[in-house]
Amino acid sequence: MRPVATSASLFADVAKENAARYDHPRYVTRNGDDEMPHTLALTETLRQHLTTLVEQIGPRPTGSSGNQRAGQYLKERFAEYGWLVETPPFDCLTWEPGIASLRCDTAALHTHANPFSPPVEGTFPAFAFDSPEALEAAGSQKGRIVVLTGALSGDPFIPLNFPFVSFEEQQRVMKALIAAEPAAVIGIHPKPLFCDADFPIPSLTVDPSGAELLRTCRGELTIAIGGKTIRSIGRNVIARPRRLPSPKIILTAHYDTWFGTPGAVDNAAGVAVLLGAAALLDSAESPVEFVVFNGEDHYASPGEVQYFTGDLGQIALNVNVDGVGAQEHLTGAAYLGEAPALFKSIRAIQADFPSVVEGEPWYQSDHTAFLQRGIPALALTSTPFDAWLERTHTAADTLEGLDFERIAEAARFVARVVEDSLRGSASD
Repeated sequence: MRPVATSASLFADVAKENAARYDHPRYVTRNGDDEMPHTLALTETLRQHLTTLVEQIGPRPTGSSGNQRAGQYLKERFAEYGWLVETPPFDCLTWEPGIASLRCDTAALHTHANPFSPPVEGTFPAFAFDSPEALEAAGSQKGRIVVLTGALSGDPFIPLNFPFVSFEEQQRVMKALIAAEPAAVIGIHPKPLFCDADFPIPSLTVDPSGAELLRTCRGELTIAIGGKTIRSIGRNVIARPRRLPSPKIILTAHYDTWFGTPGAVDNAAGVAVLLGAAALLDSAESPVEFVVFNGEDHYASPGEVQYFTGDLGQIALNVNVDGVGAQEHLTGAAYLGEAPALFKSIRAIQADFPSVVEGEPWYQSDHTAFLQRGIPALALTSTPFDAWLERTHTAADTLEGLDFERIAEAARFVARVVEDSLRGSASD
């Protein structure tokens, strides 16, 4: 792979020059009442893509029927824009929800199903633990329900065999639970604490609204967990020009969703940005590869694993789009990795796009896998980062929460980054 420093020559001194001469309507940004008709047409086109993904297809968990429909839709759209498209398959597990209930005497607690949990049904005594030391010291918990409290319910657990990152303390807790062999484990959190087909203990998450009832419950808990884990097939969607220069820019977004959410901000909006860039760019020779991942919200990230086990070729930059377009939020561009000259040039481009601002570093998406391989990344999301996360992975992540114009502007920004790189390569 070419060192990152030399890939910066694709951009050096080109962005500033192009900023003065770029008058193509596809790059015109919003300016009061002076929006170009082409700009409005792009916004409407992306709205149609988003309506299809979010409302007509809906939830798209990896391997589900909705996921497979979405993959076919994306394949057809990239092909219509003139790109060569591949959809390599991979084996995966998907999940269908079932019963998820917990009762203390006659009172029912508000619960969240943990995807891929093994089933269980029965009434068991419950014992609470607030540290891994206490859990390890207690020994066997057969025939009991273990309730995780305090810091043990602080954050959702990274899956046991997640390929890209792990947290030692969480691994310690999960291994202690496996050794203790309880009938079930209960956590307290606004969203499911576990999503892991490799974790063999039945589990359920209680919403914080039920924490006090759970804490004061005396005696036994009655639990019922259903659901079905199913073997399936998933596919990434990869689109390339007919002639691919090297090094290349990799544009990424994931099209899968969490279970039960239509996934507008997370991440149909990111997919729409890639489709918009695909419509704007020259499909014959742009130095770009579109990788629409299938698995970012899956416990095992099977689409990402498939892609990164292959030959990546020479990559100058990853541009990852995840969570853009949230209403009342600008698009934050995080510049990650070591590429000062390259990033200086892209910042000059960014200045032409009013709704794209520099955002804080964040790592909770597919660009982290590129960073781990020494590839710089430009990560786009809505900013401030934490302010819009509450509705993600919920049924509330709908079209009503999107700003379509800002999604279109993000697409033009991404296309401009690629176009400037092409001009820079030609002038080297």
